[in-house]
Amino acid sequence: MEAPVRKFYYSNSSKVTGSPYDISLLFERITVPELAVNSPDQANITPILVDSMEVSMSPSHAKAVLIGLVNAVVNYEKTFGSIPMPNEKQDELKKLLSSLK
Repeated sequence: MEAPVRKFYYSNSSKVTGSPYDISLLFERITVPELAVNSPDQANITPILVDSMEVSMSPSHAKAVLIGLVNAVVNYEKTFGSIPMPNEKQDELKKLLSSLK
């Protein structure tokens, strides 16, 4: 039996939705058309959705994934330094993490 092919996706946009039965993560890759520097059209740039993928899981699995993500970010910051975020997002993160049970 052959090993399954691992697929790689890059995402620069994501959305999270949930119900009592599952939590879904929608990962998207969005780009913008290339324009000449100082082009007058820059004000009217429309992002283009290049690719998307949805992953659904049980709420308990989502919580386990959250733990893995937090650990990965903590280890990343220990190795490479703080990841910059707007202050309001930092405050939101602290509040959310402190409310986990």
